[in-house]
Amino acid sequence: MQPEACGEQVVDRDEPAPRGILHRVGQVAGLAAPGLVHDVVPCEAMEGHTRSVGRRIDQREMVRREGSELFAFLTSEGGFVGPEVFESGLVYDHHSGLQIKTSYLGPREPEVSTRISVPRDGVATRSASLDCLWVAFGRGTLQDVPTSAANGRVTSMRLGQQAKVLRELLPTLLTAEVDDAVRRCQGRLLPGE
Repeated sequence: MQPEACGEQVVDRDEPAPRGILHRVGQVAGLAAPGLVHDVVPCEAMEGHTRSVGRRIDQREMVRREGSELFAFLTSEGGFVGPEVFESGLVYDHHSGLQIKTSYLGPREPEVSTRISVPRDGVATRSASLDCLWVAFGRGTLQDVPTSAANGRVTSMRLGQQAKVLRELLPTLLTAEVDDAVRRCQGRLLPGE
């Protein structure tokens, strides 16, 4: 039997079921060994099955899903509101006007980008990439904050790396120094250049 929809998959005792589905049913139903049983398979098991047969992972969805977990410290520790979800990522807003936007940019040159925007003149904003701010604050080099994301595994890794860097920079980003650092990034007036 083929799955009709998640939450509706029933394995028939008289017909052999696909190997991946049987394995999932055995896990879901709590059986000691997989077998031909009638059972409803939850959506999580179906998603795992469709991925195993080659469904391509949407990296924008990864940024939205994994990013909201990895960047949760912004709301719990940093006083940010969000995340606001948009097509390619997430946006977090701070009462000071600071905004952090993480997104997947692709497919031509796929990368995970985290940008920090600061208010200027009450209306306009300036923004800089996380890697540039890392350098502007004298923490290291641009290469310390990689952005390239050729596939799902690398996208996940980049999100983790950028979350770690952002957590480390967060106290500094919430000071008045951030405006000068963003200005230097826009003019590429970085140390060592």
